Amino acid sequence: MGEKFLKEEEKKEDGNSLFPMKGEDEKYRKSERIKKKREIKEIFTQGEKIEGKGITLFHLSSPTRRIGIIITKTIKKAILRNKVRRRLRDIYRRNKVNFIGKTLIIASTPAEEMEYKRLEEEVLSLLKKLTPP
Repeated sequence: MGEKFLKEEEKKEDGNSLFPMKGEDEKYRKSERIKKKREIKEIFTQGEKIEGKGITLFHLSSPTRRIGIIITKTIKKAILRNKVRRRLRDIYRRNKVNFIGKTLIIASTPAEEMEYKRLEEEVLSLLKKLTPP
């Protein structure tokens, strides 16, 4: 019972935290997200397009690392669209070093049926196909 009410400093020292702290490089910051319609349009028109099974990737070289995730409505249920979105965000967080420049990931129906590991392999294989800047 005492572990639940440890002070923050004690949690960090003991490693008994209920929610372990993420490393600074594993956070998904607002500054890394692509939200503006104008920026998305720029990536669509000027960027390089790579297609895979259930995933389409658009990439535009840039000095900053930014990502946008789009889930198509071909995935009918909102629960499944959100599940795919969460998985793609997590894949980005864990593999930030592989993402360079501005990247848009568009997921469609086959992505909803993929297991996490298979989805991660698909995204990373598409990233490897990018032409180096």
